[in-house]
Amino acid sequence: GRQTRAAEFVGGGEARPPGALRAHRSDAPVIVLVDRREGGGITCDRFYKLVETLVQNEAPFEVCTLESGFGDYFFVSQPEPHAGSARLALPMLVERKSAVDVSASLRDGRWESQQRKMRVNARRMEAAGAAKVRLVYLVEGEFTPFCCGCGCEGRGVGGCEQTHASVEQCEDAVHLLGPSGFEVVRMPSLTGSARWVANEAKRLTAAVRERSIRAVGRSFELPRAIGSRLRPLLPASTPAAGQPPPSQVGDSAPPAPPSRPTSPWPAGARVNKARRSSSEEAAASPSPAGKKRARQAKLP
Repeated sequence: GRQTRAAEFVGGGEARPPGALRAHRSDAPVIVLVDRREGGGITCDRFYKLVETLVQNEAPFEVCTLESGFGDYFFVSQPEPHAGSARLALPMLVERKSAVDVSASLRDGRWESQQRKMRVNARRMEAAGAAKVRLVYLVEGEFTPFCCGCGCEGRGVGGCEQTHASVEQCEDAVHLLGPSGFEVVRMPSLTGSARWVANEAKRLTAAVRERSIRAVGRSFELPRAIGSRLRPLLPASTPAAGQPPPSQVGDSAPPAPPSRPTSPWPAGARVNKARRSSSEEAAASPSPAGKKRARQAKLP
């Protein structure tokens, strides 16, 4: 079946085992919402390196689809413990860009449109009672030229200069983020960015507990997909004295029903076997004409 084939791919190194799409304590006051397209998406190896780093650094996170303008990492507060309770946005929007992504987004127009939508959301959050919203750009790696041999003199970052911006254009664009109200954080790799996000989650958690940071008011309505606390993955239980609540680790989807036992034969083998069986039955049950010839053969 599919599970057997998936296990064979994982065992042969052609695929990775599924990572957690949700990992946090049941009473976590702050959750990092991670866009599922990060690191190339949930089917890419880089995505699971990101997830592993967040888990190793004990970052409370959930993977979801973030709308444009909310960045790649969005921090929310969960003031009420029960499932379905409303979440409140925290005044921080984080967009992550690799060097190649900076170059490509400058060419296809995403660079300006994403910043414009982030500024719009920041103004909405501040109008709803938030303090000054931090707009952060995580920029990974160095801008190095790519030699494609087409005569562009190898100035494009990550590809031909016809489809990717040059080193000078990328550096200038990042330099202009500061005057535009964005904070720029340079990181060497995706795992470095994940560690930075985990540290920010810890800082925000401490600030929420100390009441030194104010969440955005309820008038700033979050998208329905991320606007409320998910149901707990494990049944509620009362922890022993002095013991922390259980952590919630795993996928947010409901558990799949137990699969029915399947035949050990592949589908093609089962079809051929059925055909052979029908042929044998036909041979065992000859036609009326065949029965007549058999009777005639027995006559003296």
